[in-house]
Amino acid sequence: MLVISDLHLTIDPTEEYRWECLGTLFELARDDKQVLILGDITDRRDRHPADLVNQVVSVLRYLTEDGGAEVTILQGNHDRPVYSAVHAYWTFLDEFDKIRFVTQQESLGDAILLPYHDKPEDAWEHIDFRPYRAAFAHIPMRQLDQLVTLLPRMPPIIYSGDEHPPKTVGKVTYVGAPHPVKYGDDYRCRILQLGDDYEIVRDITLHPPGRRMIDIKTAADLANVAVNSGDSAKVRLHLELDQAGDWSAEQAKIAAWALEHGVALTSVEPMIAIPTLNSAIPEVGDPKSVLASYLDALNIHPALRDTGTHLLDEYSKCGL
Repeated sequence: MLVISDLHLTIDPTEEYRWECLGTLFELARDDKQVLILGDITDRRDRHPADLVNQVVSVLRYLTEDGGAEVTILQGNHDRPVYSAVHAYWTFLDEFDKIRFVTQQESLGDAILLPYHDKPEDAWEHIDFRPYRAAFAHIPMRQLDQLVTLLPRMPPIIYSGDEHPPKTVGKVTYVGAPHPVKYGDDYRCRILQLGDDYEIVRDITLHPPGRRMIDIKTAADLANVAVNSGDSAKVRLHLELDQAGDWSAEQAKIAAWALEHGVALTSVEPMIAIPTLNSAIPEVGDPKSVLASYLDALNIHPALRDTGTHLLDEYSKCGL
């Protein structure tokens, strides 16, 4: 059995890398014909564009028709209904041979499938877990506290989706996402292969492009940033107020660095530090003194100082 989770597929060109893990899944499925996706197959819950729907269907049909695999998908919190109280968007996948989209708990041999539920402690309380050797679920970590009395009764082996970094919390093993989802994500990406006893046979590390969140004070700092060709990045350039005039030149240097290293720049954002006013500003004083202290503290250009003073004079003439 191959287990993968939290694909968060989109058709955003900057997120096209999220489809790359499926190539590895296709290769693995040549030998292991049972594929289990533990939720969040797409990023948005509903009203998906036609291009995304067609691409998802094509991928799944390739797995099942050309690859001969059987694909079971648990509903995750990103897959649950928005505009319908009953039918999640992807339930139509049940109409395809060898594809199952699971929205209610059900058995899969001697394992139990537990798709996402807003209140799992209520939804699963009545289940007799004794016949099951393992559970496959989509349980956000925030819900584990709700399950504290139920977990001891659940099967000894639990694999779950939702958490993107792979980890084990008690008896729950989070498979993790097969790629970074947010900028700044830095964790090992993987697919699991399980044996008949539901123990991990292979923990397959993937090497997707990174999504870097890079904070620098000057473009020269990029020389110390490790990136790989194909990564995408958001760069935040931190400048003091008196360095604001350097922005255009620094932006050009950042763009040249990205081009040289094969990095797709999603954005370059100037982060201008605004100094706080010092104690020289009187707590109470005449408006012109307060304004003058404020303008001194921010080192405002003389032309703007004159405009501010003029506006204050006009305001004072109104007698307000």
